[in-house]
Amino acid sequence: MGEIQDGIVDMVLCDPPYSSGGLFAGDRKKSTREKYCDDDYNGAARFQNFSGDNMDQRSFTEFMRMVLSKCRQKAKPETRKARAP
Repeated sequence: MGEIQDGIVDMVLCDPPYSSGGLFAGDRKKSTREKYCDDDYNGAARFQNFSGDNMDQRSFTEFMRMVLSKCRQKAKPETRKARAP
């Protein structure tokens, strides 16, 4: 995102890690393949593990605050305004 000029983006579509691997630290620290993937039928378990999915609530909130702050900086000024449904 550092290479994108500020104020030119119309929309941001993202898929952040949700840190949803469990309620307890031990559950969250398991590999993503172990938490989310099924070995049956050569499913998603064949993909690599990914990082960033073991944050507690406070860390996740701070991570999202930083990401969305950067997104807002890149957005066009008219896109930044809150819109009522």
